[in-house]
Amino acid sequence: MIVIYTKAEVSGFLSSLDFSSSGEMLSLSDSSGVISMWVDRDDGKVNSYSRATEQADPSPIVPSLKLTDGSPLNLIGMPYYTTPLLSAWPSSLTFTIGQPGPKIPPEVMANVKMIDFVGYAPNPGTFRRNQNLALSRKARRMEQEGPKFRSEQERERFFGQQKRTSRLHDSSSGEALDVAPKDEKGVPKLYRRVEIKYSKFGVEDFDFGFYNKTLYGGLETHIINSYCNAMLQVLFFNRPLREIAKAHIKTKCPKEFCLCCELGFLFRMLEDARGANCQGTNFLRAFSNIPQANALGLFEPDLSSSSGISYSALIQSFNRFILEQIHQEYGADSKVPFIRADAESPPTQNTLVQQLFGLPTQSVSRCHTCHVEIARESIPFVLDLTYPRKTAGSKTPPLKDVKPRFVELLEHSIERESFTKAWCQKCNRYQPTTQSKHLTQTPNVLNINANASNEEDMLLYVTEDEPFLPTR
Repeated sequence: MIVIYTKAEVSGFLSSLDFSSSGEMLSLSDSSGVISMWVDRDDGKVNSYSRATEQADPSPIVPSLKLTDGSPLNLIGMPYYTTPLLSAWPSSLTFTIGQPGPKIPPEVMANVKMIDFVGYAPNPGTFRRNQNLALSRKARRMEQEGPKFRSEQERERFFGQQKRTSRLHDSSSGEALDVAPKDEKGVPKLYRRVEIKYSKFGVEDFDFGFYNKTLYGGLETHIINSYCNAMLQVLFFNRPLREIAKAHIKTKCPKEFCLCCELGFLFRMLEDARGANCQGTNFLRAFSNIPQANALGLFEPDLSSSSGISYSALIQSFNRFILEQIHQEYGADSKVPFIRADAESPPTQNTLVQQLFGLPTQSVSRCHTCHVEIARESIPFVLDLTYPRKTAGSKTPPLKDVKPRFVELLEHSIERESFTKAWCQKCNRYQPTTQSKHLTQTPNVLNINANASNEEDMLLYVTEDEPFLPTR
């Protein structure tokens, strides 16, 4: 193979280079203005009427997208198409197939012996010979828990295959869900955890109306710190607090993260929803920006570390925090309405939370040596139930050995008396002291934390021989 190197004889450095449109000539120019022309043949041709070469259109630059957990599904967009999609399957090509094969009972599978690739098992005696184990159509509908997607219901109504029915019962009728069946943990079906399923249309395709036939909207639970939803619903049905919170959003509030403002917007949204599902995202976002809540450990941990968390203790701590926070935010307002109708004159506690949830309590400390009594007034908002314990030194007579009634437990939690050592100002030393608490005025709303921290306390609520909570 012979390689030929060609050198351009120029006096300066090369400044430009160009090919002819015919591809037979190459021109070089140097810095001194000399043009050298090279050809690959003796009779090189030049196109005197050449035009610029047509180039392909450049591909559009696709903007980069940053997808997070809160990014909407429509951020990506839909492609442009002119032909029918595969998902638009015609009804003429839809066929009804037979029911699926029956499942082998687990008691049969537990005794299977494999010989080569064939399994053999004796009849456990729970089924007749040649008995058909396939479920009926009604039983399969009862086995399928959860509603159909809205798009699936619309498609069935469009093709005229089925009216608007749910998988468990007709959603147009007034039949309620069956609450009698319980799972292995003893939780009725109405109170089990419901998992929101997503389709290609997102969460909006989920039929929340399947679980809620009322005009009262629910709060979605797929948001961080959504354990607060139960307490937010309790506060929503407190009408004085709801009206005051809605009135607060009409004022000019200078705070950036105000829970009173977010409560007002949330309550207004629940009223306007008329049974539709709502989200407490704005309230939970403002709640997550409060340093006091972080210091109290009220934020829900990550999914990886949430196995050992006690949500019962967390919601009770949030119950105390939210009332204290509303009391502090709304206490600075001098135009708090007077809502107690049973008093002749406005009470000394002029904040909204104190009028609604306030428990005016008097704590008396009596020294056993000098018999000096010191009384202090306090207004807590939440009452924590105390259960009978075998403690030494308690002056309060123990409750009965049998299962106590709720009224007795409530009285024992309000009117408490204990014996301890405390600092006496007159004796100027620690002395045996009797401390007692008494309720001086009944509240408008009695807010109670169950405070059931162990299995013994929980047994009071789950026993079925006699109802523990009083009936209406």
